[in-house]
Amino acid sequence: MKKGIFLTLATALMLCFAACQKDDNPADNNGNNGNGSNGGNNYSQLVVGTWLVDNMTVNGEDRTPQNLLFTFNAGGTGLMSDNGETENNQFNWSVNGSSITITPRNGAHYVYNINTLTATECAFSGTVVPGTDIEGSVTIHMVKHQGGGNPGGDTEAFPAGTRWQETISEYETYYDTLPGGDIDSSEVLTEIFIDLLFENSGHQGTMSMIISLDEFPFFDVDMPFTYTYDATTGEGELHISITDERSGETNSGTLNFRYDAEQNAIIISANPEELGQVGEMREIVLTPVQ
Repeated sequence: MKKGIFLTLATALMLCFAACQKDDNPADNNGNNGNGSNGGNNYSQLVVGTWLVDNMTVNGEDRTPQNLLFTFNAGGTGLMSDNGETENNQFNWSVNGSSITITPRNGAHYVYNINTLTATECAFSGTVVPGTDIEGSVTIHMVKHQGGGNPGGDTEAFPAGTRWQETISEYETYYDTLPGGDIDSSEVLTEIFIDLLFENSGHQGTMSMIISLDEFPFFDVDMPFTYTYDATTGEGELHISITDERSGETNSGTLNFRYDAEQNAIIISANPEELGQVGEMREIVLTPVQ
């Protein structure tokens, strides 16, 4: 990494990596933005997007439909597309623990158990076929078609059109030498907010960072980037460039990232040697903004 961009990134990145590395106080790190990381799940995030039903059984018999899509929107609304037909197929949805409740326009409530739900596939079980009055022992398997910040069947576009964020909070102790040689210490709350936006087209985006000390922002920068992404490996590179307003000089550097489907997260890593530090690889885990 060139020194020009290092001067811009070093403060933010080193503070972020130092905070992420401290595992002895996990309560200080809100890595999942309050989405139930401490023993819960993030089903309400993972389900967002459009899903294709690729297997359905009723009482053990194959009843797989053709081109049946379910779209779960952030905020609890949804739409079923039955081979392209969507009229009067709106519904509401909500997740409670390991179950999801579907409420169609007629006001009925259908509860399905979430057997599996990852970034790319899900499996529900219940007692009624969605959108019908057919009852029985129903199992539904779906694969991600597009959206929700996940690649699924839309791997050529991903991560275009997605946004990822992370906020890290850490108390730091600062020491000052007073006249006479006494040492004074103070606790300062350091917060780092990171926003990673991939634009809808052009393989470009913006990485923004804000660092605050005791809620007072003192470092705020927007860094445009272009990127490459390999859908087969889930790995990519951010090619960042930034121009010094005073000198007009533009410098550039590269950060590696990968998509973790199990966590539904973008993970940015940096070699500690690039940061002038000694230690293991440091990582920032960013979760999707719906």
